[in-house]
Amino acid sequence: MTTIHPSYVYGPVGSGQVYNAPATGTNQLIYGLIAGVADRPVSGYDPALRAPPLHVDVRDVARAHVLALKVPPSADEPKRFILSSSRFTWKEAIEFIAQARPELKGRLPVITGKEAPVPPFAILDTSATEKILGLRNYITWQDTVLDTIDDMLRIEKEVAASAQ
Repeated sequence: MTTIHPSYVYGPVGSGQVYNAPATGTNQLIYGLIAGVADRPVSGYDPALRAPPLHVDVRDVARAHVLALKVPPSADEPKRFILSSSRFTWKEAIEFIAQARPELKGRLPVITGKEAPVPPFAILDTSATEKILGLRNYITWQDTVLDTIDDMLRIEKEVAASAQ
């Protein structure tokens, strides 16, 4: 048996996926960047949410599953693969979205400069994933965030249209 253990998974919804809200699961954390009251502060990494600034794109998780199917059985090699591509903070994501999608500035939290620093968090060992599966080149957090935001905006429009 082989298992894939991703960090926080973000990304566009799959083709044919049924939805009735712009975001579900961990994507709600990214959607929270563009949904909410105006002039709200940047939310920190609340330990109660257990949402550290670690991520992997859902498309990379899918790729890891396919790669794992191609690995021959072995008693000597690990069969548990950790996936995590990079780290980013909500503050970095907000700044990036504001620059890349300026039309969304009014929907983003306000960066005041008084945001609490992000506390230390785990460093995940992805060496077996790299060595055995050959998965090294992940989708960047910037591409993940923008693709996810763009997909959520599309879904917002579709959900609103279906409600009329």
